[in-house]
Parts: sequence; structure tokens; C-alpha cells
Amino acid sequence: MRDRDQALTAKEFAVLAGMSYTAARGLFHEPGFPLVGNQVFWSDFVIWRRAGLKLAEAVPTPPPTIPAKRPPITGLPARAQLILADCK
Repeated sequence: MRDRDQALTAKEFAVLAGMSYTAARGLFHEPGFPLVGNQVFWSDFVIWRRAGLKLAEAVPTPPPTIPAKRPPITGLPARAQLILADCK
């Protein structure tokens, strides 16, 4: 899960945007697409997309979260629980 606006690779971007990797790579080659190196920030993508659609407000939205695929682990020592809590 991404709690902060972190740079996304094409693969990560495709998963969060709900599109194929090929479609994401295609977007990465669009004129004006907000790449930083070979990565994109979700908020920059939202601003770019809204500007392309000519929406009134190009305000960034947080990236969607990917639901956890496994249940939380119980019975861990306190230190391990703190480390896992920081990862969320």
C-alpha cells in the first residue's frame, strides 16, 4: 500500500491505475506525460490527466490503495508489531 505519493514504475502505475502494463507504457510515451526519470508520481499524473480533459480543477487525488492479500499476522513480539505498523 502506498500512504505517500511515491514515484511509480510503469508496472506499479499499471496496477494502481487498473490498466495493462502495455497501456501504461503507452501513456509513459505521451507528449507532456509527467515522467521523472522512468517513473511518475500519482498526483502529477492526475494533474496531467485533468488538464488533458480540461477539467476545472486539476487537484491531485491520492493514489488508490491495493487491498492486503493476506490477513494480519498475530502473536508477534511488540518490536515486530511496531515495524509492521510503520509499513502501513
